[in-house]
Amino acid sequence: MAPKAKKLIITSLRITIGVVALWWVLRNVKLDDRVTLPDGRTARILHRGDSHVRLEYDDDASREDLPLGRLARNDNGELAIDYGLKSILRHARKVHLLWAIIIFSPVPFLQSLRFLMMFRAQDIRLSFWECTKLCFAGNFLNFVALGTTGGDLVKAYYVCLHTDRRTEAVTTILLDRIVGLTGLVALVGLTILLFAHDARLDAFGSVSAFFLVAVVAGSTLLVSEQARRLVHRIVPRPLPNRAPDDSDDGPPSTSSLPSRAVASLASHARRVDQTTQRLIKHKPMVLGTVLVTMALQLIALTSWQAIVHALHMPWNVSKIGDYYAYLGSANVVAAIPITPQGIGTVEAYYQEFLAGNGVTVSQVLCLAMATRLLLLLWSLPGALLTMTGGLRPDEAIRTLDSADEAP
Repeated sequence: MAPKAKKLIITSLRITIGVVALWWVLRNVKLDDRVTLPDGRTARILHRGDSHVRLEYDDDASREDLPLGRLARNDNGELAIDYGLKSILRHARKVHLLWAIIIFSPVPFLQSLRFLMMFRAQDIRLSFWECTKLCFAGNFLNFVALGTTGGDLVKAYYVCLHTDRRTEAVTTILLDRIVGLTGLVALVGLTILLFAHDARLDAFGSVSAFFLVAVVAGSTLLVSEQARRLVHRIVPRPLPNRAPDDSDDGPPSTSSLPSRAVASLASHARRVDQTTQRLIKHKPMVLGTVLVTMALQLIALTSWQAIVHALHMPWNVSKIGDYYAYLGSANVVAAIPITPQGIGTVEAYYQEFLAGNGVTVSQVLCLAMATRLLLLLWSLPGALLTMTGGLRPDEAIRTLDSADEAP
């Protein structure tokens, strides 16, 4: 199958999954506030005053004014009203949304710091300003490219302009993603272990612990000389190409092309392995990048807590740990490349863990969309770089696809 056709099929499948998952959530979203009365009847709220509410019943479209005391209340003592989308958007606390934007401000700069640290470990010299520009541009292109790789391609291209070690540069960008995910999972696992009260999160915590153990074990094996010698015994190294003979006339034989391809692949694999080992052996640098990731994720989740409060979701001091766990776990779900930007899967996760006990599906939908809009807002400086020609994604992709990397 041609690469373009394969990519088209995979992208179409991801979009389809996202649309189906989003539809599963949207079917429970209501535009207007609704309420269920003790007699089982459901009604739409036409107007809510200080002491009375005006209802329109679903069964016969009749209308009635009822005192608020006749309405049921949830476990938190609040009115058991299923707030609709229009009401949530109209009554959202604008000041808290502004605070969410402000609190989030250090995140892209901490991303840039992690990016800088990763390349310093490989002795690839980039300035903090260059890393900042690349992170902003990459974050923006991750949105417009319907996936999470468009920004990485641009980062890889522009890092390659600063070094002829292209394999090492591209590998470091991949490792940056792995380190970022590791820091996020570590933060979520610690939050669930120390602060969360919802027993449903225990399974997520166990998966986080398993992931971290696997990362540590894999890293240890990767730099272990005993493990490497065992691998070399099992998987023999490919023979190097025969040096060209001066007596050979004419173009090289096409029969040597497969062996050259194998040797080239082996060379790239060796350089990827060396780049990964070089990073792992910089233990203080690895620890620093993980801590930076945990710090930026903690700041991001704090800004999302402000969004939770802005949407009038049940919130108090005792719920802070649970919300950090919910929001962090949703970040992990979004990082899994099932759908673009986790559209549909994140909403489904929120519906499963947050909906109920005073939280409506409409609030869940608004929370998921608001966090994406916040990420998009803080990636807009990267749009200036691409629109002004400072960063050109098409040129970057073409250059990377056609690059002839020398060992």
